[in-house]
Amino acid sequence: MKSGISIRDVAKEAGVGVGTVSRVLNDGSVNELTRSKVIQAMKKLNYEPNFHARMLSIKKTNRVLIIVPEFKTEFHWRILKSFDNILDESNYESVLYPLISEKRLAKLKEDKSLINESDAVIMCTLSLSKTFGLTPRLKKPLILMENRHKNFDSVYVDNFYGGQLAAKMLLERNCRDFFAIQTKETLNLMVSGVMDERLEGFFNLLQEEKVFVNEENIVFSDLMVGPATQKIAQILKKFRKPGIFALTDTFALIVLQVAASLGKIAGKDFFLVGFDNQSWTNQYGLSTIGQPIEEMGARTAELALAKISNPAMSVQHIKLMPVAIKRSSA
Repeated sequence: MKSGISIRDVAKEAGVGVGTVSRVLNDGSVNELTRSKVIQAMKKLNYEPNFHARMLSIKKTNRVLIIVPEFKTEFHWRILKSFDNILDESNYESVLYPLISEKRLAKLKEDKSLINESDAVIMCTLSLSKTFGLTPRLKKPLILMENRHKNFDSVYVDNFYGGQLAAKMLLERNCRDFFAIQTKETLNLMVSGVMDERLEGFFNLLQEEKVFVNEENIVFSDLMVGPATQKIAQILKKFRKPGIFALTDTFALIVLQVAASLGKIAGKDFFLVGFDNQSWTNQYGLSTIGQPIEEMGARTAELALAKISNPAMSVQHIKLMPVAIKRSSA
């Protein structure tokens, strides 16, 4: 490699951004024409990539590490897409690390290369205390997305208020019996408290209206498997026009499927409110609590870039508000 030749020289020669050169070096997503231009520029400049030397010389990697749980719904890919859109504008890229097991967490803690080779770390919908503890020593900006802690930057939705909105929607339909479909995580480190906040808000508003719900009216389920369909069927058969709060739209979809098998119609035989406002909900007529998903991803990316640029910034807490979206199901 010629003395003094850097990744920025390659980017300038190829007429692309530094982030694009980084994606080529790391076999990321780049169209073939652009990839060819970058490779030709590297050959012309006799550039041989040395990641660690580059990291030491410019003190930045143009990478942001995002630690996420295993996900099977559109919530995470929508939030990550909006996150990446902001990073791309600054020639940054995201590196995903799915935290699907305790073993993966142990590996991340033992081998700090992923963290060290990133300019910031984002924890998405995961518990800080159950992963790195309340005093993580990452030496990088750490931002919590869809979670919060007073000592760390965070971007989150007011889930308590979202639960209150769901209760209000069902009360307006004059429901007498209320049920909630809650998650019961089998993997301890995934328990972030978000679902509990939604449920607390739901019960809070019902109690203000002198409506008290027994614990038996909470259907517990595994977020990755789906709710207990037999229990849902029993509710739909036994109760007249019950009000059901599904704490995710994914749970609500299962309720709709069970109802269809019984010949029950949402908005007529029972009332149903979900949470998230996933892309399919309008077609199904599902009333739901809309999260500002894209805004959450974009605001987190903007905060990450700001903290990278100025690590001495004071801790920021950005609270986003959900909205009630009324359709035919409630």
